[in-house]
Amino acid sequence: MCQPEMLIDTSSTSDSTTIIDLENRYYYVNPRHVNTEFDIDGFKWRIIFEKQQIVFTLLSEVSEFTSIDLIITCTDFISSSTFTSQFARSGESVVHQWLPGGHHVQLEIDQTIHESQFDGIDFSRPFEQTNAVLQVEDEEFHVHTFLLSMVSQFFRVLFNGPFSESSDLTKTIELKGISSCSFRNLLNCIYAYPTGFRITRANITELLELSHYYDCQRITMLCENNLMYDLRCNVRSKQKMELAIRYDLESLKNHLLLQEPRLVDLLALN
Repeated sequence: MCQPEMLIDTSSTSDSTTIIDLENRYYYVNPRHVNTEFDIDGFKWRIIFEKQQIVFTLLSEVSEFTSIDLIITCTDFISSSTFTSQFARSGESVVHQWLPGGHHVQLEIDQTIHESQFDGIDFSRPFEQTNAVLQVEDEEFHVHTFLLSMVSQFFRVLFNGPFSESSDLTKTIELKGISSCSFRNLLNCIYAYPTGFRITRANITELLELSHYYDCQRITMLCENNLMYDLRCNVRSKQKMELAIRYDLESLKNHLLLQEPRLVDLLALN
């Protein structure tokens, strides 16, 4: 087990000490210190220790399409129990009974994110005068060349440049190096954002990768703005900076450095 760290200031590790396990990092907490805040994968929580109970509160903003299962395993080295509570909005709390004093207790805390997604457009068949067919893996996508050309330099050249694909759009054009699932997400973002499709923490990295690959500057800008201003995105600052460096998102870099100057260390490594 990792050496425990101090989550809050306490000089006692005696009878009533609790050890909290967060993502394989361990912290001492004494219930006499009534509350503490912690972070799990970008989501912020508060624990309040009271005499016979613990109160867990979600502090982060979440979208109306997201819910979180907080999973707590409580062990007093004699017995163990696990309970799960679901949270759907910031400020929501749940109360669980606390073991009596005099026990060393370990709380292992984890979470599961549930995000309902847009059902998506059916690209498998022609619709609204689509005029080209793209094949990714074993899946075909019926698309509008004018729309893809507007949002992507790659497709502008593909459909309008001096290539054999440009001269005969009745033939299926194969795209390699990506998955059909990822490409479907990109198309749904192009066709249906923001009225249907949503940019979320679950798909934003994939969208940045594909928008960079296909030179879709508008999609890149939407993802960058989401990371800067959408409090419901709940991506850690370090991960945001890593994305900003990887995909050259200058506005996001500057935004993060104003908020957390310590992130300049990540820039020095690249």
